[in-house]
Amino acid sequence: LDTLQRQTYQNFEIVVVDQSETVSPAKKAAYKASGKKMRIFFPRCKGRSAAKNIGLSHSRGEIILFCDDDIKPERDFLRTHVEAHRDASLGGVSCRTVEDHLAKSQTNRICRVTPYGRLIDGFHSDDTRDVETLVGANMSLKRGVALRAGYFDPSFTGTSIFEEPDLSERILAAGWKIRFTNATSVHHVPQPDGNLGLRLQKPVEYYRNFHHNEILFFLKNRNRLQLFLVIPFCLLRSIKQSIVHGCFPRGVFPMFAG
Repeated sequence: LDTLQRQTYQNFEIVVVDQSETVSPAKKAAYKASGKKMRIFFPRCKGRSAAKNIGLSHSRGEIILFCDDDIKPERDFLRTHVEAHRDASLGGVSCRTVEDHLAKSQTNRICRVTPYGRLIDGFHSDDTRDVETLVGANMSLKRGVALRAGYFDPSFTGTSIFEEPDLSERILAAGWKIRFTNATSVHHVPQPDGNLGLRLQKPVEYYRNFHHNEILFFLKNRNRLQLFLVIPFCLLRSIKQSIVHGCFPRGVFPMFAG
């Protein structure tokens, strides 16, 4: 939130959807000091999809930019999204996401889901190209695109992996393109309740939700014959990850059960 206040582009509003169990006095004071430019909502419902849908329903701008709470954007972050959307053919835009442990990459194999179910991210790639899926950490949509493609699906559980590809499939099906750009970056600082934290702390729960979401994505968006490739791949992933995380063989079925 502090970095958003220091952007080179200033014609924007901030809608905060805070799903914290408790809100500290310091945070309450910061919210109060933000004034009218920032609107805060404390919903009873939980979940990443629900939070995005609440933010979308309360937003007033012509471009809706979703930001995870564990990123630090560069100062030209908003301007980059706004300028990209001047292209009428674009429905969605995401910027490069970097992390301390990720080396700079030139790969162009990014942002897509393979026919057998592998989610290829490559979000730290130093590339600009049209892609198949938005990046969850930062993704912007034209308001008309968001309304036509529909809201995020709360059926995606856990950390909601595959909710962005699901929405992206609807955007592409409606005739718009999705752009990944290296014109600016956001620095991702992984949190304990994020994908990496849960994968390390609760691998069985993480991969159970992962496989649930993966099958849901394919049932909704792809030819169901691909499930003959996806389901064996999920089983192989369960075996591998149960070995990696030291819970083989007892962890295989609970992971695969998703």
